[in-house]
Amino acid sequence: MARCDTMNPTIQVNPALRAVRFGNAVTAALIGSWDKNNGMFGNGDCLLVDVRHRVFALSDASERSPQASRRLLQAIATGMCTAPWPECLHSAWCSQPYVQKATFVGIQLRMDPRPEAVVFSGGDSTLLIFDGRTGKILYRNPVNMHFVGRMSAAPSPVRVPLTPESRILLASDGLTDVFDRNGDGHPQQFLRSMNHPQSWLAWLLDGVRRLRHEAFLHDDIAVIHIDPFALKDTTPCDGILLGGTTASEEKTFVHTALPNEWFSIDRAVCTGYLKTMGLLTIPLPE
Repeated sequence: MARCDTMNPTIQVNPALRAVRFGNAVTAALIGSWDKNNGMFGNGDCLLVDVRHRVFALSDASERSPQASRRLLQAIATGMCTAPWPECLHSAWCSQPYVQKATFVGIQLRMDPRPEAVVFSGGDSTLLIFDGRTGKILYRNPVNMHFVGRMSAAPSPVRVPLTPESRILLASDGLTDVFDRNGDGHPQQFLRSMNHPQSWLAWLLDGVRRLRHEAFLHDDIAVIHIDPFALKDTTPCDGILLGGTTASEEKTFVHTALPNEWFSIDRAVCTGYLKTMGLLTIPLPE
C-alpha cells in the first residue's frame, strides 16, 4: 500500500477518468475499449510512472493474457529498487514467458551532462517527442516486431536530445483508432493541446464518446504525457502501475460509481479507489 507520508502533495488521481497527474510534469490516463461493458475482457494496456528514477513505460498485451503487460512493468518497477536502468529492463524482459506477448515503449530521462531521453521500444505502441508549442514531431519510434515474450533480449536504446520545449507522449495503438476515425490522422492539434492536461483529456474522452456513439470498435487506450523539465519540481514518491487488469477487475471498474474529480492519492488509498481503478503503487525502498 502507498505510504502517505512519502507522497508528493501534487500527486492526484481522478478515479472516474482513471487518470493520474504529478503536478504539471506528468499526466497519465487509461480508457477501456468499446466492448468492456460486457465484462468479458480484461484491459491489456498498462502504464508505469516512476518519477524517482525518471522512468516511464507503457505495455500493451492481448485480451487473452491482459496481465502480461502488468507482469512486465511490475518486474521492471520492483527491479529498479535493486538494479539500475536498463539492467532491470533486460532482466524483466528475459523473464517474460513466451505465452505472455506484449508491446513495450519505455523512456528514461537524463539531465546530466546534457538533457536526453533514452528510448526503448518493441512492437506497435507509440513514443513521440515533440515541440510543445507547435506540435511538431521531433522523434517517433519505429514500429517493429520486437515483442516482449517473443524476443529473448530487449531492443537497443536510442538517445534523443531534449530542449526546454520538448514534450513526450507514450501511447498504445488505441489512440490511433481515435485519430483515424475522427479525421485527425495527424495528431498535431492534439499534441499542441497537451500543454494543458485538462484540455487533452477532454479532447480524448470526447473523441472516444463519438466513436462509441457510432458503435465503432476501438482498442484500449493508454497515454502518458511528460514535460521533462517540469520534473525538477517533483519529489521522490512511490512508483505507479495502472492497468493490465483481468476481466473481473474491468467489470468491477465499469460498474462502480466513482467520483469524477481530482484529489490527493492518499485520500484515494483510504477510500479504496486505487484498487477499483486497477492502480498499484510500488513503494520506495526503506
